[in-house]
Amino acid sequence: MRTARRRPARAVVAAVVVLLLAACGGTPEPDNGAAPAPVLPGAYDTADRQSKGFPAAVRPPDNEQHLLLDVVRTGDHPGYDRIVFAHSGDGLPGWRTEYVDQPVSPGSGHDITMAGDAYLAIYVTGLQPGMAGAEHGHAVVDTEWTGQRIAIAQTVTTAVFEGAASYFVSLDAQRAYSVVMYDDGRLVIDFEE
Repeated sequence: MRTARRRPARAVVAAVVVLLLAACGGTPEPDNGAAPAPVLPGAYDTADRQSKGFPAAVRPPDNEQHLLLDVVRTGDHPGYDRIVFAHSGDGLPGWRTEYVDQPVSPGSGHDITMAGDAYLAIYVTGLQPGMAGAEHGHAVVDTEWTGQRIAIAQTVTTAVFEGAASYFVSLDAQRAYSVVMYDDGRLVIDFEE
């Protein structure tokens, strides 16, 4: 009788395995490494934004891998101009964005002179504790984006102080924008054309 009971049980197990394998087929998941898609029209505006829980980091870095700004890139796309602040290390920074009348250096309060007529400030937290500049691998940039057909005129980033830094983007005019933080550390801002 033992053998007879095992046969139906084996048949049930085999049927379940076949059904589970069949359920695994279908449309493949999208590739998470693909370039981010543009934000749909209507998602842009000029309102201030911030990550959940700001000034806390979205995902704090562990003690071994510190989060720093690695590179800043811009791009011209149909309907929008993009700037990417790519961070290296572990974790995801907290962030806040707002248009300001004048960019100022954190700490000293000195004005930062920039080309352009409008200034978007991006405040970033959860970076390497203490201080970090170019000598520590944090990208401290002052780049004028001349020769490109984009609304972004200039970008200035500051050194890290007590785990925070400021990034400034100057534009030809105040434009509606969107912000997306990706799991790989890219903070992406799209400006509507």
